[in-house]
Amino acid sequence: MITPECSLALARIVDAPAIAYLSRTLIEREFWIRMGVAPGMEPAKVPGYRPLPRVPTMSLDELFCDVDDFCRLFLPAWHRQLLTSGERKRQRASRLTLGEIMTILIYFHQSHYRNFKAFYLGHLCRYYRSEFPNLLSDSRCVALIPSALMPMCLYLHTRRGEDTGIAFIDATSLVVCHNRRIHSPKVFTPCARRGKTSMGGFYGFKLHLVVNDRGELLAFQITPGHVDDRRPVDELTQGLTGKLVGDRAYHLSVSHAPMKRWQGDVILQAPLQAAQSPGEPGY
Repeated sequence: MITPECSLALARIVDAPAIAYLSRTLIEREFWIRMGVAPGMEPAKVPGYRPLPRVPTMSLDELFCDVDDFCRLFLPAWHRQLLTSGERKRQRASRLTLGEIMTILIYFHQSHYRNFKAFYLGHLCRYYRSEFPNLLSDSRCVALIPSALMPMCLYLHTRRGEDTGIAFIDATSLVVCHNRRIHSPKVFTPCARRGKTSMGGFYGFKLHLVVNDRGELLAFQITPGHVDDRRPVDELTQGLTGKLVGDRAYHLSVSHAPMKRWQGDVILQAPLQAAQSPGEPGY
C-alpha cells in the first residue's frame, strides 16, 4: 500500500500531476477518517461541523494601492525625524520604489513559495512584468530588503485585525544558525541570545504573536532568544478584551508579575488536553 508520504515523494521525483492529486486525496481521506467521518460522507453533514471563517486576502492591485498610500504618508514624516551627521550624502532613488519592495515581500509570504529567489525569478519576473516594469536582479532586490524593514514593521502595526473577543498568543524561535556554529556568526552577536523552547535549545530570537480566531494579526514582537514568553504579554495585549488562549507555559504562570493586568478583561486559558486529567470526561 502506498502511503501519502511515499506518494508525495514519488510525485516530486517523476513530477506526475496524477500522483500528486492521488496523494492529496489520500491525505484528505485519512484526515476525515481520523475526525470520525465515514468515507463518502460530506464533512458538512457531520454533527457539530462548522467551517472556519476564511480571511479575505487582497488582490495584488489592492495590496499595492494600500501599501503605496501608507508610504506617501510615512516617508515624508520619517525623513523629517532622521538624524544627520552634517555631511552631504548621495541619495539616489532606486528603480524599485519602497512601496513596490514592500508589496513584493507581502505577496511572497501570501504565495506558496518557501524560497524568495524561486518566487522572484520563477513567478514574479515571469508573470508580473507588466505590474512591475522596473524589476531588478534578484541579488539587487535582496540587497534592498533591509531598507524596507522599519516601514514594514510600522505598516503591519497599522493594519491590525479586529478584536473579536477571542485571541491566541504563542511564541516561536527564529534561529540564526545551527547550535554547533553559535560562536561563528558575527552579524547578530550584539542582540541574539541563547534560548530554549519545547523543541530544544537554539540561538537567535523569539517571535511573539497574537492573532484572533479568524487568523488576523493583532500584535507581534521580536525579542532576544533568552527573553521569557511572559515578559512582552502586557504590551502585546493592550486594548484586547475577552479571552486570551495560551499554551501550558502561560497557564502555569498566571501569578507572574507582568500578567497581573490580565485579571480584568483578558483571561488566560490552557489548551484542552493540557487542562484535563485522565479521569475527567472528554479526555
